[in-house]
Amino acid sequence: MDSSYAIESFLRQVDHFPQVVFVDYGLIQQLFGKEVSDALHRMEAFAARERVCDDCGGLCCQDVGCELYAPHFTICPIHRVRPIVCRFHFCHKFDVFDKPAVLQLRDIFLGCYMALDNWGHDNLRALDIPPLSTVVPEFTHRITPWVEEARDRQADPDEVARMVYAQAVDVLETGMRTRNGLTRQ
Repeated sequence: MDSSYAIESFLRQVDHFPQVVFVDYGLIQQLFGKEVSDALHRMEAFAARERVCDDCGGLCCQDVGCELYAPHFTICPIHRVRPIVCRFHFCHKFDVFDKPAVLQLRDIFLGCYMALDNWGHDNLRALDIPPLSTVVPEFTHRITPWVEEARDRQADPDEVARMVYAQAVDVLETGMRTRNGLTRQ
């Protein structure tokens, strides 16, 4: 994996997107290149096969203070469009699968993250989340009551997860339409 290419590609393109908080694999590939996208796919397949994240109990999510964490969710509600920082985070359990790839992906993330001090583009702030409220406050304001209800078991966690995901996809799709000149932001 060419780390320099991935970092340069990201930094060259990041300011051309209205938002990079919620990212799917298509956007990851556009931003970082096919090698990075493929490596992340392999990591995710390993995690699913070995139930790495399923059996973790949300430790990573709790450690970073993610507003979307609720112990009753079976998976992160925005897993398919989760932020870059979440996609590039691998606990020690991934080392047995492919430690060199883990280290390269970590270096790519850190290389992009270090640009926060040197670049003025707001999209780079998306690398420094959670909290989501700092970069997508409207989204966070909308979904926080739902997540709190799921935490307190006042609402069905699966239904809340679907609603949160729909809101995140809306932010992603609106950003892509804006980038493609179909709407104004």
